[in-house]
Amino acid sequence: MNNIASLRLENFQSHLDTTIEFSAGLNVLVGQSDSGKTAIIRGVRWVLFNQPRGTDFMRVGADFARVTLTFTHGVTIVRERTSSKNRYIIKEPNKEDLVLEGFGIHVPQEVLDAHGMEPLRVDRDHDLIIHLSQQLDGPFLLEQTSSLRAKTIGRISGAHFLDMAIRDTSKDLSGLNQRVKMEETELEHLTVELEPYQTLDKQRTKLDQAGEKLDKLKQAERKLDNLYELKSALQKLSKEKEETVTQFQLVEQVHLWEEAWNHIKQTHAYAKSLDHKRAEIELVGQSINKCREWIDKTKHISDAQGAWEHIQDKVSQKQELIKLKQRYGQMIEQKNQINRQLAQTDFIQEKDWSILAVIEKKRARVEQLRQLHVLYKQIEKAIETTNDMYRKVQHTKEAEGLREKLEHKLMNYQRLKQLKEQMHEVNTRIIEGNRFMNQKTEEMQRLEREFEEQLMHIGTCPTCGSSLEQGIKNQ
Repeated sequence: MNNIASLRLENFQSHLDTTIEFSAGLNVLVGQSDSGKTAIIRGVRWVLFNQPRGTDFMRVGADFARVTLTFTHGVTIVRERTSSKNRYIIKEPNKEDLVLEGFGIHVPQEVLDAHGMEPLRVDRDHDLIIHLSQQLDGPFLLEQTSSLRAKTIGRISGAHFLDMAIRDTSKDLSGLNQRVKMEETELEHLTVELEPYQTLDKQRTKLDQAGEKLDKLKQAERKLDNLYELKSALQKLSKEKEETVTQFQLVEQVHLWEEAWNHIKQTHAYAKSLDHKRAEIELVGQSINKCREWIDKTKHISDAQGAWEHIQDKVSQKQELIKLKQRYGQMIEQKNQINRQLAQTDFIQEKDWSILAVIEKKRARVEQLRQLHVLYKQIEKAIETTNDMYRKVQHTKEAEGLREKLEHKLMNYQRLKQLKEQMHEVNTRIIEGNRFMNQKTEEMQRLEREFEEQLMHIGTCPTCGSSLEQGIKNQ
């Protein structure tokens, strides 16, 4: 607590300019009536608590009133009032002056902090100034009502904190009990709601398995679509293959045709040689005729020896010609045979040999078709595998229905999971509430024991002032 070191009154009631220096300890103001003693107390009250209000305390004829209080810790508070100003000035060592205006009927908190003599607030309607009393005031609290005295003593002794703690604790305890009941009711309700979902883990496992099957099914459907596309392409290739095979069968005997063609070419060359020999035979025949003519012309010639020898030669030539004729006949026969064979192969002359190039292309096409045939076998095997898988998953509609049920159950599972988390949070809060209640109960018991010990140490009741030992004995 700060003590007042000095007081200066300027134009305050009867004081024109009065300065009072206080000594440490007890100070007594002595003087005649109406000499200004009460004005000194009133001036101090005006500075500390802004009472009295108004301007009636201003000296008659003065245009301002000012009261300056200096405290032992060096702080000076100036309360000043003029016709246009109403302010506090706080002066502290090594600080700038703080001017406070426009505070209304209340004392600025800076002023209260500066002098540290705040009024004691008993309740909502009563503020008690315990540091300063006015003239003709009765002894401390004796002129107040008993209830106000009890409240004031409780405030001074700090018992109101116990009352507040007990009241707040009771209020908290009641609230926590209601909350515990509500949480227990909600817990029972949640427990009942959770009973139908005890098999959620199994349903979750089934749902996961169904999900995996559904993924596999989608993969199989995509694979099946691909296979359908491959099947369509394969059917197209098969159709092209059949056309190519048909064309290939048409030219499959081409090597025989080539052999026949070579044989025909050889026969044709042989026929040409026979024609050449036939021309020679005709020339020989003409020579023979000429010889015969010459024989006829020379048959009468005595040169018979020479003619005979010539005839012998002609006979020899005739024999040779007979052989040649026989050979010619054979050649004619061969020629006819060749002509017949040529007649049989006349269509070759009419044939468009550009088909050989087409055949070559067809051969390459056949080779490509053989490779496609291998690919077709592989695809056919894949189709069989897919059909097996499709037969395994042919109950898709049932799986879809099961999936919808499992999704519905999954939503329920998520909701129950949230409820479970909320229930866990409620249990945690209940445990924290119980812990808080136990803590407050222990604190309240400890405060009661301390209060009881303090009362027993004091020995008298702070409310009625009676002896506690006597009261205990009476009880």
